[in-house]
Amino acid sequence: MGDVGGAGAIADNHTGHAGFDGNSGLDGNGGNDGQILRYDNSFGDLGVAISFEQEDGGSNGDIIGVGVTGGFGDVGLGVGFQTHDNASISGASVTAAFGDISGALNYSRLSNDVGDDTTHLGVGATYSTGATSVNVNFGQKDVGDMEQSGFGVAAQYDLGGGAKIQFGYGNSQNADDTDEDTWSLGLAMGF
Repeated sequence: MGDVGGAGAIADNHTGHAGFDGNSGLDGNGGNDGQILRYDNSFGDLGVAISFEQEDGGSNGDIIGVGVTGGFGDVGLGVGFQTHDNASISGASVTAAFGDISGALNYSRLSNDVGDDTTHLGVGATYSTGATSVNVNFGQKDVGDMEQSGFGVAAQYDLGGGAKIQFGYGNSQNADDTDEDTWSLGLAMGF
């Protein structure tokens, strides 16, 4: 599924807010250690992925996942599904690129045996031109009858040679009605 976070930030503040979901679904859920057997293949613009994560001491059983992606010019579609003994999650995303601007919209729904189903909606846009990239994103999670949301902003300037100035900001509206702000500014180095 398409990710709504674009430009990078030193502490990933723009993707660390209460409304962000990285589309990782049930990965590592219930004590599983993240060792995943995965098969990926593509047929033209159509991509398929199947994964299996074996339970290793958890209580939820093996995790099975299936995903499909496709593209139509500058528009991409993605759907995914994961399940184990106690829960399942399904989701869909749309991505698009128009010149210097790209964006993503994703939605997912998790159903479990406990009864506190979770829905998530995320939207984000990134503007990139020359050495500058700016991302804004918003997300909302509804867990049972509780709601939390947040938005993030990231900006980076590529200095060349693997060095980037990065700024990130995240605002969370938590389920307990508290409001939290985080930010970072720094120089990222990649070699």
